[in-house]
Amino acid sequence: MPRFCWGLLLLVVASLNRAQALSVDEFIAEVKEAHQGLRGALLKAEADAGQAAGVKVAYAFTLFSELKHTDDRTAGGSSPILPGVTSKNDRLAFGVSKQERFGLQSKLSYSLQQSRLDGIPSGYGIDGSFSTASLGVELSQPLWKNAFGRDFTVQDEGMRLGSQAQVRGDHFQAQQILVASEKAYWKLASKRELAKIQQASYLRAQAIVGWQARRVSKNLADQADLLQAQAALKVRELEREASASELRLALKQCNELRSKEASQELLSDFPSKAAVLQLALPQRGKQRGDLEAARLFLLASRKNVELSYSKFTPSLDLIFNGALTSKEGEFTQAAGATLSPQHPNYTIALRFSMPLLEKNLYTGLDQAQQQGLRAQELSVNQQAADQEHEWEELQQRLSDGKRRFTLSSELEAAQLGKVKAEQSRLQAGRSTTYQMEMFEQEFLGAQVGRVLAAAQILEVIASMRIFEDEAL
Repeated sequence: MPRFCWGLLLLVVASLNRAQALSVDEFIAEVKEAHQGLRGALLKAEADAGQAAGVKVAYAFTLFSELKHTDDRTAGGSSPILPGVTSKNDRLAFGVSKQERFGLQSKLSYSLQQSRLDGIPSGYGIDGSFSTASLGVELSQPLWKNAFGRDFTVQDEGMRLGSQAQVRGDHFQAQQILVASEKAYWKLASKRELAKIQQASYLRAQAIVGWQARRVSKNLADQADLLQAQAALKVRELEREASASELRLALKQCNELRSKEASQELLSDFPSKAAVLQLALPQRGKQRGDLEAARLFLLASRKNVELSYSKFTPSLDLIFNGALTSKEGEFTQAAGATLSPQHPNYTIALRFSMPLLEKNLYTGLDQAQQQGLRAQELSVNQQAADQEHEWEELQQRLSDGKRRFTLSSELEAAQLGKVKAEQSRLQAGRSTTYQMEMFEQEFLGAQVGRVLAAAQILEVIASMRIFEDEAL
C-alpha cells in the first residue's frame, strides 16, 4: 500500500496556499474602507463632536430689525389728552444684541419714527406731523438666579459632557464592528484549516480503499476489510462536506463585512503552531468605551439636574435702559440730532420674581431627580463590575486555551507517530483495516482539537481588543 499519499497531500496543501493570503490587518483595512456601518459610526462621531460647538451660538452677536406701520383710530381718540385725535406711525428699528457667558444681556439699538396726528383742534397750536429718533442701550445683569452666568456654565458643561458621551459611544460602536471583523477573519482561517485537515483525511481514506481493493482482487484480503475501508471513506466524505459548508458560511460573513460578493474568494492566513503562542496580547486601556460613555452621560445628567434647580431659584436682575433722543419736524433732522446729549432718557431698575411652589411639590421633584441619578449611578457601577469579570474571564480563557493548545499539539504529534507506525504494521499484514481506521480517527480528532484550541486563543485575543484605548 502507498504511504497514504503523504507526498500528494503536501502538493494539495501547497496548491491551496499558492495564492496570496490576506493578512488580518489587510482584512481590517478593507472593512474600514467598505463597511457602511463602521463608516456611519465614525461620521456620526464627527457630527456629535460638532454639536458641542452649538454652545457658542447662544453667545454670538444677534442682528435684529423691525419695520412697523401703525394706524390708530381707536374710539375716542388715540390720546386721552386729545380726544378724537387719530394717529399714524411708521417706525424703523435695528441693532445688535449679545448674551455674555457671565450673564449680562446687552442690546444696542437705533430707531426712527415718523408720526402724524389727525383731528387736532386748531386752537391747540400743535404740529400734527413730527419725527423722532433714538439711540439706546439696554443692559440686564442677573444678581441671584444665574448670577455671574452660573447657570450658563452648568448648561454648557452638561452639553459638552453629553457630546463627549455621544462621541465615545459612536467610537465604541465602531470598535465593536472591528472586533467582530477580526473574529470573523479568524473563524474563516480556522474553518479553512479544518477543511484542509478534512480533505487530507479524506484522501488518506481514499488511498486505503484503493489499496484494500487491490489486495482483495489478489485474494490477499477479505471483502470485509474493503467494506470497512469504504465505510470509513463515506464518513470522511460526510465530515469533509460539513467542513466545506461551514467554510462557505464563514467566507460569506467575511465578504459581507467588506461589502464583497458572498462567494468571492478570500484566502486567510492561519498562524503556525509556534506563532500561536507568541501572539501579541492587547493592552487594556483605562476604561472600555461603553463604560466611559456611560460615566460621561452620568456626569451630564448631574449637570442637568443641577440646572433644573435654578427654576426654583428667585430671580433678581439689575436693569439699565438709556437712550439719546431727538424730536424734529422733519425725518432727516431728527436723524441728524440723535447724538445730541440734550434729551437723554434712562431708567435704572431692579426686577424680582420668585416661583411660588408648595413644599411637597418641590420635595417630590427633588426626590425623583435624586432617585434617577442614583439609579443611573448603580447601573454604571454594575457595568464596571461586569466588565472586570469579563476581562478576568477572557484572561482565564486565554490561559486555558494556551494549555489546551500545547496539549493538543503534543497529542497530535503522538497520534501522527501512531498512524505511521500502524501504517507500517498494516503493510506488513500485522494489523487490520479497523485498527488503522481507529488510529486515523484519533489522529483526525487530535488535529481538529489543535485547530479549535488555536481558534479559541485567536477569538479571545480579538475579544480583548474591545478593552483597548480607541485607535480608529
